[in-house]
Amino acid sequence: MIGVATYRVHLALHHCGRLEITIATIHLFSLASAQQITMPRVEQMPNMPSPYLMRNWKEVALGYDSLVFDFGRTGVTRGKETL
Repeated sequence: MIGVATYRVHLALHHCGRLEITIATIHLFSLASAQQITMPRVEQMPNMPSPYLMRNWKEVALGYDSLVFDFGRTGVTRGKETL
């Protein structure tokens, strides 16, 4: 025979959707997450490289676009191969 308290828990779990159970499980795992530790050797590394040269991606994209979609362009012949 099932006790009243056990039956109520069974009803609560039965009516509780899978989404709620999933959210509760994720919440429990997030509480037991690992702590970040510092590593002295890594902390000595710079956050930005020392000459930092950022590529101008807009210029690269526009140059590629003008090369690829230039329908009047012909190949350049070097020896026997056509580029």
